[in-house]
Amino acid sequence: MHRQCGRQHGFTLLEVLITVVIFSVGLLGIAGLQMTGMKQTHNSHLRSVATTQAVDMADRMRANGEGVEDGDYDKVYANCNADCASAQCNAAQMAEYDICEWSVETAAALPSGAARVCLDDTPAPSTITTDWKLGWECSGTGNIYAVKIQWSERTLDSNDQTTNKTVLRHYYMRVTP
Repeated sequence: MHRQCGRQHGFTLLEVLITVVIFSVGLLGIAGLQMTGMKQTHNSHLRSVATTQAVDMADRMRANGEGVEDGDYDKVYANCNADCASAQCNAAQMAEYDICEWSVETAAALPSGAARVCLDDTPAPSTITTDWKLGWECSGTGNIYAVKIQWSERTLDSNDQTTNKTVLRHYYMRVTP
């Protein structure tokens, strides 16, 4: 008696389904990494913008040494009346113009952005969650100017990787005359 062994050809449906499940899980993992990477790239961009804005104000202050020495950069200007782009200005007017223009640019460049320049002997925030827009924590003493910038950025909640939270971020730079 001659027996013929049957050989299997092709894949069974079960093997195909297992392959599809494994492949899908891998693709979902890659998509999650892509989302996290994009979010972190955006947050990195916001930090770069804040740094650039702080350096911009420090450069403006260096260009107006007389305004810095007179304390003109330690003021909050309610009305931005100075227009130094089209007219000649003195040191105090230039400081007003610099602060007003820079504050508007910073607020437009960052989500929920706010910016302030002030004399502050301890320019670092007291806590990470301090909302500087409510009280800028400027001591008004010393000879160190603080360039302070605040914005909000989205981050992942540690408990649920799909929930976005908004946190306040701060950047400060010390500028000495």
